[in-house]
Amino acid sequence: MGKRLGKSVLKSRHLAERAGLSPDRAADRNGPRRHPRHARLFGGADQRIYAVRGNGRLVKGWPVLARDKASGGDPEKILSSPAIGDLNGDGRPDVVEGTAEAYGSTPTMSGRVYAFSANGKRLPGWPVPVPGVAVNSIPLAGQGVPMSPVLADVDGDHRDEVAVASFTGEPELFRGDGSRIPV
Repeated sequence: MGKRLGKSVLKSRHLAERAGLSPDRAADRNGPRRHPRHARLFGGADQRIYAVRGNGRLVKGWPVLARDKASGGDPEKILSSPAIGDLNGDGRPDVVEGTAEAYGSTPTMSGRVYAFSANGKRLPGWPVPVPGVAVNSIPLAGQGVPMSPVLADVDGDHRDEVAVASFTGEPELFRGDGSRIPV
């Protein structure tokens, strides 16, 4: 049995936003050919991404921590909405999210973007650093990667690519394996 998330979080999007959570997204975790199990996805002030079923139970494998511990990242909020698409071509939705993490010093800083499978496992090649001049300029509002990632199949390989930018950075494009595509 999954854990239950408090009813106050599920009552409305407004309550979620007031609690410091990013706006949510709905996803069919199993893809279009299987029995749908819809989940609401949202990032929290604890730098976790939550997947919650309509009955209030957490989806198995979620929440997931979106923090680059290997780089010594401190806990930061998630300010954007997760993007949902198929990065690896397996027919199941993957979840992509940026965080307010900031690494380096001006003028060579970067934020982080993470990608997870429908089961909450981090995809190979992620997180990716997203460069910017001063990605920590406005704490809580303009820090790290505050914009929501955009997913689309831009090269016709039937796998989504990720378009994103850090605060004070140029737009970047990444393949599903985390490798950068020159723009």
